Amino acid sequence: MNRNFILKGLLVLSMFFIVVCGYFFFKGEVQINNMKKLSQRSYQMAEKNKDIQIKSFVNLSSDEESNERPTEQQISDAIKNISKVQEQLVGTIQISAINLNLAILIGSSYNNMLYGACTTENNDIQNLETGRGNLTLSSHNTGTQNMLFTSIVNIPYGSEITVRNYEGKSFKYSVDKKYKIEADKKEEVVRENSDNILTLITCDIPYKTQYRDIVVASRVE
Repeated sequence: MNRNFILKGLLVLSMFFIVVCGYFFFKGEVQINNMKKLSQRSYQMAEKNKDIQIKSFVNLSSDEESNERPTEQQISDAIKNISKVQEQLVGTIQISAINLNLAILIGSSYNNMLYGACTTENNDIQNLETGRGNLTLSSHNTGTQNMLFTSIVNIPYGSEITVRNYEGKSFKYSVDKKYKIEADKKEEVVRENSDNILTLITCDIPYKTQYRDIVVASRVE
């Protein structure tokens, strides 16, 4: 009888062990599959970013030589029809101090900047995913307060900026620098190697100009 009892106990323990191992194996497989999907999504975003950025930098040079500035109607129409650029949406940026909440898109072309804030460098997608590195975003100065990046120079020091990526992860930054540079020195700003900062870029006036307003915020959370 004791022997049967022991055998039954061992059988129960064996079954329990098998169930537990199966659970953790299944859970591990799910996690691995999720990581694979995330890596694939990141790779696809990076590849798309490369293609768009190449086109963007070509188009941006001609845009900056133009006197054309977007009208309020163009921007309003773009935001209403943001689904047209759904595949290029990668997050959002919120700046409560100037009542601003914009979508983040891949590639800083003239057209993309009608819809919101745009990534400037190829590694911005990775920076947006991790909250690390120098995340640089650009948008238009329209001349209308609190529209796109027109009012970023009015953000008080210490103000909080929240960035969310397409996974729903949020990163908070605090504004600690504001300055103006010549347009041909913009590359020095976007390639700054400081860790965990957010850099916002826009024209200093709403028409042809050789200067850019820069706002830098350090990550706090």
